[in-house]
Amino acid sequence: PPADSVILTPLGRFGSFAEGFVPSYQETYNLTVEREVAPNLLARASYIGNLGRRLAYPEDENYARYRPGATLGNLQTRRPYQDYTSVQQAYYGATSAYHGLQVSVERRVNNNLSFEANYTWSKAIDQYSTDVSPGFGAQPIPFNRKVNQGVSDFHVPHRMVLSYVWTLPTLSRQPPWVRHILGGWESSGIGTLQSGRPFSVTSGVDNSLSGLGTDYADLIGKPHLDMGRSRGEKIAQYFNTAAFAPNAIGTFGTSPRGVLNGPGLANIDLAVIKSFPVKERMNVQFRTEFFNTFNRPNFGNPYNVQRVAARFGRIES
Repeated sequence: PPADSVILTPLGRFGSFAEGFVPSYQETYNLTVEREVAPNLLARASYIGNLGRRLAYPEDENYARYRPGATLGNLQTRRPYQDYTSVQQAYYGATSAYHGLQVSVERRVNNNLSFEANYTWSKAIDQYSTDVSPGFGAQPIPFNRKVNQGVSDFHVPHRMVLSYVWTLPTLSRQPPWVRHILGGWESSGIGTLQSGRPFSVTSGVDNSLSGLGTDYADLIGKPHLDMGRSRGEKIAQYFNTAAFAPNAIGTFGTSPRGVLNGPGLANIDLAVIKSFPVKERMNVQFRTEFFNTFNRPNFGNPYNVQRVAARFGRIES
């Protein structure tokens, strides 16, 4: 029978480190300018850099090569090593880069109030954001690190964190009932605001006929929608799903890695505390804490597999 019709039973998959594999290393550097701009008020600005070099990344040596007449039925016969399915190797040579501006203002305890505000503006770029061991997830587009390069999976361009501790006066000169009821309360809180993380859009079908199953969708239009829409509209369709189509046969898709950013995060936690003296060395503390004080929902990234039309683009978590 024709070679393409031979039914093969592959032995399985395995992985190893590539010949000449060497350990990775990183370079970090920073520059900080700090100044007391007012009594008990400190301002600080820092540039932070972190470069990853010779980072490990996985490649599947045995993915099925596309050729005219290729089908999923003859996938195994198009592999270089037909006795196996996946043959993964961990190579070295990937790179990463993080650059960040960190600005903070800190007020030391003064008049029973202290607070700190921190803002970070940064960018993280790499070709592969997961720690690599042989046999764990090959590059989506094989042997093309340049195409796989993009913003890191954990990239958060903007992040602000605000915190404070405020202690009310003890009212020691007031009558006991006033002192016990109104004096000595303490309030603290922390608020976080940050951008959403990036995500890619996959096709959900092996149109590359490679056996990898990691094809991106094709980008055929503008994927962004107005973020001023109602919450319900954004949950139902976070991005323009019509801007994506199944990738063409024999290709890995034209939609770039990290093409869109998911919803951001906003959260405020508060605490109210008061200690009541019982004896000279004993207090009873009343404490109440409010996590996500204003009950604001923070959403995960939307469903990103183009093949499943009923869920595609919808926020589900």
